[in-house]
Amino acid sequence: MAGGLEEALERARLLLEAITRGEYCCLRHGLPYVTPSILAGQAFCEARTELEMRLGPREAKPSPSTARRLLQVLLGARKRLWGRESGVLSIPLAAVLHGVPVVGSPPVMVVEGGCVRAVYAVSQTRRRRLYASHRVKIYTYALLAEELGIMCPDARLAYILAEEPLDAAELVKSLPEPGRPRPMEARGATLHLLAHDPVEEERLLEPLLAYWRGEREPVPRRGPWCAGCPYREDCLALYP
Repeated sequence: MAGGLEEALERARLLLEAITRGEYCCLRHGLPYVTPSILAGQAFCEARTELEMRLGPREAKPSPSTARRLLQVLLGARKRLWGRESGVLSIPLAAVLHGVPVVGSPPVMVVEGGCVRAVYAVSQTRRRRLYASHRVKIYTYALLAEELGIMCPDARLAYILAEEPLDAAELVKSLPEPGRPRPMEARGATLHLLAHDPVEEERLLEPLLAYWRGEREPVPRRGPWCAGCPYREDCLALYP
């Protein structure tokens, strides 16, 4: 299946080039594509995403996290498989999901036998619970790989939540087989394991993608987090 994997990644590259040339446009706010991070932010609060697109960012965007880089280093992620059927990859994926071009780079994908056996994501947080925004991010990575035809049917999705990057690193070091992650607890870190289920992934993502196709208006999500939102006053004025 190595040829199939190489062909799928070539299709992703061609789509990325087409987006760069401006061949895709006209999503909400004029975006040519969206990313897993944008969709995850939308899952947290769609009104905040709407206002950020309208008014511009009011908080500094985080750079690739130290935890993400440590994960890639510890698992030996490469940019190419160089014709092999197995290895650990960290490469951009691109596909059109429900009419919406989506581009994302999973922190780590473990490839075995020419298909993706496991997808990893990591976030630095003091909370150990997996929220909808986390699920949306890793489900988007999985659905991109599924659309490209490179996901193993029994693939696993591993999301690591860690208080500090070194906590994530210590947990990763204790993984018995990166291609077959299992739920784990360590000091300051938790690995949540999800099964790859395209039906569930599409169920969660399709309403978010419909917003980008302009088929519905944004929905605010009220809660205690609103007090610290930089768009609070604008949101209350637009969505009383």
